[in-house]
Amino acid sequence: MASPNPAAGREPGLRRWEAAGPWLWVAAAVSGACLMVSLAFAVEPAANRTASLEALGWRGAMAAAAGLGVGVAVYGLCLNDLLDRRRDRALRKASGLIASGRLTRRAGLGVCVGALLLVVCCADVLGPASLQLAVLLAGGVLVYNLTLRFVPGVGVVSLGLLMALLMMVPNPRAGFLWPVLLSMTQVVAVGVWRAWGLGLLVKGWALWVVVLGWAFWVLWMVVLIRERSGDELFGASGVSGGLWVPAVVVGLGLGVAWRFGRTPRARAAVGLGAVGWLPVVDTAWLVSWGLWLPAALHAGLLVLTGFTAWAWSRRVDGRAAFIDELTPR
Repeated sequence: MASPNPAAGREPGLRRWEAAGPWLWVAAAVSGACLMVSLAFAVEPAANRTASLEALGWRGAMAAAAGLGVGVAVYGLCLNDLLDRRRDRALRKASGLIASGRLTRRAGLGVCVGALLLVVCCADVLGPASLQLAVLLAGGVLVYNLTLRFVPGVGVVSLGLLMALLMMVPNPRAGFLWPVLLSMTQVVAVGVWRAWGLGLLVKGWALWVVVLGWAFWVLWMVVLIRERSGDELFGASGVSGGLWVPAVVVGLGLGVAWRFGRTPRARAAVGLGAVGWLPVVDTAWLVSWGLWLPAALHAGLLVLTGFTAWAWSRRVDGRAAFIDELTPR
């Protein structure tokens, strides 16, 4: 009797989103880190900027933040591929470069180490405090991939917290943390939505872990914003004056997710696609403050990432479909 094909039941749409997922995570990491650099120079008072940022200037800090985002994303994705290579091979997961044979295990390990070195170098340029946070972030990514992602509820909150920590690395003194809070919330929501689509319902005590964990870190950030910024960036000018555009964009994204996430597989695909919505919200933050040049750079990143992810997903999906036709069912 022919052995079943593990990938036979994977819809082409989900498979394409899985292939595009790594590119979307890279764009989200780069966008989040660069957003905080732009806000540091345009919104934050001088006391809330590190000396290293002042010395680098906007262009130098943007370059360092972009390298940091790329390094963190590649490090996390490559580490995940290394640890999950057997599972990805069994499921024929489209995003598993090592499991699919497009990257050898030794090469994957080299890329992982190289990405970690890039993180350390870029964080070192951004200053000692940034380096300390980057080391903590790298350790958190490792612990997440080894253990935390397997703990119901904890993994979802941890992923959001890692995103928040990444955004704080470029400017550890930042007081305007509303974008960090919103991005963390989006990542937690994406994790819950994707788990729902894959049939891994977050309920019972796991749901309480997600809600209480998210609420704790939100409260901590609100207190930190209050302490560092006072009424200037905490009150009307910081929230009502700059939050409404990103809030509208987030609401639009939720509407799209609800409209197209009707089936379990569609919810899983939309969950991956929602990662690509993070840079859109980051661009909305810049637009809301009238920072048109950084907003244009973020828009360019979106276009480049979208085209690359689309082209890569079509290539991977076509190859996987050809393999499916040759695989006995």
